[in-house]
Amino acid sequence: MRVKICGITNLEDAEAAVAAGADALGFILFEKSKRFISIENAINIVEKLPPFVQTVAVTVNATKEFTNLGWRKQLKNFNLAQLHGEESPVHVKAVSKYLPVIKVLPAGLGLNFEIPGHMIETMEKLGDVQKQLEKKLGHEPTLADIANETGLPPDRVRSVLRTSLNIELGYIQQPKEYEPLVSAFMLDTPSMERGGTGRVYDWNLAVEFMKRTAKPLILSGGLNPENVAKAIETVHPYAVDVASGVEASPGRKDHAKLRDFIQICKSF
Repeated sequence: MRVKICGITNLEDAEAAVAAGADALGFILFEKSKRFISIENAINIVEKLPPFVQTVAVTVNATKEFTNLGWRKQLKNFNLAQLHGEESPVHVKAVSKYLPVIKVLPAGLGLNFEIPGHMIETMEKLGDVQKQLEKKLGHEPTLADIANETGLPPDRVRSVLRTSLNIELGYIQQPKEYEPLVSAFMLDTPSMERGGTGRVYDWNLAVEFMKRTAKPLILSGGLNPENVAKAIETVHPYAVDVASGVEASPGRKDHAKLRDFIQICKSF
């Protein structure tokens, strides 16, 4: 079984993962993540890795970054791009010109997926605040206006409003729209935290998803040394992905858990 260790922030953890038999390492270039690493620091680690280890640049709705030619050139230091936001097929196609793409989708998408209750509550709250501010200000409020009113980070406000609009328009990311553009799909636990939640979803959703795509599936979401064997036996994915399940703290790996996790996976 192939294994990707995500949320690498330092060389020591990268080397420990490789020594334990990891096939791929993920570097989260999303500044709001607890496991964020700058692209420059990530490249410094990548350059010190031995051959035959795949490196993955993990981004979230990085449309602004992709307008920067220097940033796009730096991205070529990695082997793959993992897109963990609400990226449109157009954005995915643009990224795929630079690197093969892994598109992350919330588990259940396209399978009568239900938006979790806490997401619906947040969307309704922001919708109400948006309307109240528009009346108060006499014009459409900015993201900063809504963020100041709710206390939520602007990036989260943007993401929630985008998701709400997509639902209103009847558009939610559909796997079939990405199928010709990606090298693989990854299913993760539905969350606005962009992974690393440590929460498991119903693996039968992954089983059903695999019936509807010809692309490899990478299983993620709350995996750890205690449950990964059962997950693999249930789903039979192309690969598994882990971040929080082998950590001592966010961004710092527990090397004993790391070794245990990979050893279990490699027994399949």
